[in-house]
Amino acid sequence: MPKAIWKRMALVMTCALLLVCGCAPQQATPSTSAQAPSPSPTPGPESGVLPLTLGTLPDTLDPAKASSQNDAIYCLQLFEGLTSVDASGNIVPGIAQDWTISEDQLTWTFSLREANWSDGTPVTAQDFVYAWQRAADPETQAQHAYLIRQYIKNGSEVNDGSLPATDLGVQADGERTLVVTLKQPYAGFDAVVALPIFLPLRQDMVNGGDRWAREGEALLCNGPFVLDSWEKDRSLVLLKNSAYYAAETVLPQKLDFAMITDDQQALTAFTSRQILISRLYPIEKTGVLAQASMLQRYPQISTAFLSFNCSAAPFDNALVRKALALAIDREKLCSDALFSAVSPAGGYIPAGVRDLASGSDFRSDGGDLFPVDSEQAEASIQQAQQLLAQAGYPEGNGLPEIELIYLEDMNPAALQAVQAMWEDNLGLQVALVPKSLEAFSQARREGTFQVCLAGWAGDYGHPAEFFDLFLTDSVYNSAKWSNADYDSAIATAKETADAAAAMQAYHAAENILLEDAAISPLFFYNEQVLVDPAVQGLVVSPAGYHYYKFVSVE
Repeated sequence: MPKAIWKRMALVMTCALLLVCGCAPQQATPSTSAQAPSPSPTPGPESGVLPLTLGTLPDTLDPAKASSQNDAIYCLQLFEGLTSVDASGNIVPGIAQDWTISEDQLTWTFSLREANWSDGTPVTAQDFVYAWQRAADPETQAQHAYLIRQYIKNGSEVNDGSLPATDLGVQADGERTLVVTLKQPYAGFDAVVALPIFLPLRQDMVNGGDRWAREGEALLCNGPFVLDSWEKDRSLVLLKNSAYYAAETVLPQKLDFAMITDDQQALTAFTSRQILISRLYPIEKTGVLAQASMLQRYPQISTAFLSFNCSAAPFDNALVRKALALAIDREKLCSDALFSAVSPAGGYIPAGVRDLASGSDFRSDGGDLFPVDSEQAEASIQQAQQLLAQAGYPEGNGLPEIELIYLEDMNPAALQAVQAMWEDNLGLQVALVPKSLEAFSQARREGTFQVCLAGWAGDYGHPAEFFDLFLTDSVYNSAKWSNADYDSAIATAKETADAAAAMQAYHAAENILLEDAAISPLFFYNEQVLVDPAVQGLVVSPAGYHYYKFVSVE
């Protein structure tokens, strides 16, 4: 497996797991009597200025090399792709004013609107061709090049170095027409091209060295904001881009990002109105902040789950896997161990993944395949005990100690809760084993583990980006699980031109995956943001990207 993919999987677990429990004290317990801090009556910032913090400042402003979610958020304020989002978070035309799709659904032709870079130079189709070819080039080492590999014709071959970048399936037909050839049909490609890896870049800027990305020197932008100043480890200031084609719709005149890495310091700055938006806050205060209407929740297309090693005893036995999956009270896990910062996972596919036929929500349509409240969990725990006895391990007797591995930098509060449930409900002995990123990744690759904490996050809300992980020949399939019916269902979903039939196949695949218990879903991640009551219009995508151009302060 390419190193970038394992890095992505680790980053997903960091986002979906470390963020929700890494800031919490390990022995902390939620307090029902705690008082929420009240916002200061002190006047806020001057008109048109939005002070905020994402926690960290960017490592880079190069969209191709943006490896963290924060880096991506900064890039999306400065650059705009073929498509973007509106004030409701819907995918809408961006630099592309419209597009057509060929009858075989393989060729997408984008017509670009009249738009300029911040120096007044027109944005051209060649700017996109250059940026995509550069991102696919293995020398760039773009972490999210897997998206180009997955969707664009010859993307894998270019990224492997077996074909030149000029063979990538993207061409400029004049200055304002971009022709993209896909590897296979995909109706949701308009959402894909809104992602940071597909943002345009000026070749002359990149050829001048990397100070534009590392320091913001001579940075040319085509998005709603431009860089004003960047003080390392202190602040980053963006100003409204007067050259942006829709400048009249951009409400803030200035975005003033502060670097604040301490969660309590962030809360203090927020309550004193030094900042009006913060991604950082003390997780143990989740409940009281939400009750005070200071914390806004945005569901994310991200699932945390336990992955069983299905290739080795005792987890080559589906009865054992299913017993452990059913013995978890997910509501208790989320409320007690994670302060309700996450939502119980009733299935593998999170809310926010759309039905390709109806546009409805996949999770809502599929329902809960695991209990999501404690009352239902009582019955499932009894079923788990019966399954374990049926597998030959009544009350856990005869089953060796189970090792559950996780990243050593993560607060183990959630896993300690799972450990206690397995011990109390099934009579098991469970050891939690922290590992370095290198050792953790190696164990997953080589299958030298029993159970591991895992996670996956979608970028654009298509079922395929979740289901492909568990195909028999998938390099992502660290569960070492193989099921011919599952593989067949995914093949049907991808090959059919009937969207309704494809969704039926995807739902069948999820049922197979969870009935055979290759994994045990735990929770869905939520992006929770401190938002001042005077702030309106913050857009947070299901992938966790923030858009500030619609924000107003009343």
